[in-house]
Amino acid sequence: MLTGSVILRPSYSDSLTLNVVDLSRIDLATEEDKKYHIHEWAMLFKATTWEEIKMLASKDEYLQEASETIYRMSADDLVRKRCRDREEYYQDLRNYERKIEQDRLEHEQDLRNYERKIEKDRLAYEEDKRNYEHKIEQDRLEHEQDLRNYERIVAEKEEEIRKLRAQLARKEE
Repeated sequence: MLTGSVILRPSYSDSLTLNVVDLSRIDLATEEDKKYHIHEWAMLFKATTWEEIKMLASKDEYLQEASETIYRMSADDLVRKRCRDREEYYQDLRNYERKIEQDRLEHEQDLRNYERKIEKDRLAYEEDKRNYEHKIEQDRLEHEQDLRNYERIVAEKEEEIRKLRAQLARKEE
């Protein structure tokens, strides 16, 4: 619905009706709105070019008068300056909001990149740790094997020494 009603009940009155025109929803104009040309007034206030305003004004003398008033008011330098300043303000605000959103998206991307890097580094650390532990186990097994070989060699040499002593003892007899 293009128009809406709000009932206000102040203490000095039984009821008060406030009709509101929502310019962004001209498509919801009722037959009653069209009957009283409310949708045309909404279109006039929503128009963005003088051509649109002229086309609407040609339909109704009251719209014509309103469009002439709008033209006269916009011809005033101060009004035009205020309108430009207002538009610049909203443009700056939109640019600022876009910049904030862009920065937010970049920061989120950076955060995702850091999280991926941390996970990659964690996985590399765990792989290095497993490799190190495996290397330590291999070294331990090799040292145990070396120790057994050394003990075997020592045992062989002791046996050889024992045999030589025995031979020497027989020769001395």
